[in-house]
Amino acid sequence: MAKRIGVDKWLYGITLLLVLTGLAMVFSASAVMAKQRYGSPYTFLLKQSLWAFLGLVIMTGLMQVDYRRYNRAFVAYMMVGLTTLLLMVVFAMPGSHATHRWIRFGGFFSLQPSELANQRHTL
Repeated sequence: MAKRIGVDKWLYGITLLLVLTGLAMVFSASAVMAKQRYGSPYTFLLKQSLWAFLGLVIMTGLMQVDYRRYNRAFVAYMMVGLTTLLLMVVFAMPGSHATHRWIRFGGFFSLQPSELANQRHTL
């Protein structure tokens, strides 16, 4: 039976610390503007906290998967194909300021595919 490797608690703790620091920076930078626009200084903090929580839940779930499962050609080709597809779909989206860079899903979520293409993955 293969030896089960535990979670790197230091790395997980530092990630949590960075997320909390980032949330504090979001609040510090946007409280006054959120109060003027929306009537509550916590508007952007709550929105960012929701996405941070969702990201931490997904990260915790992915930590339970053996990392060697991602080291397959099928996974690499699938991710390259998905990124390429998203980069082409962006041209079908309505432009903003004469550019086509974002895929918007309603008013609450947007994705910039070039960010995915910009990542340097070592599979």
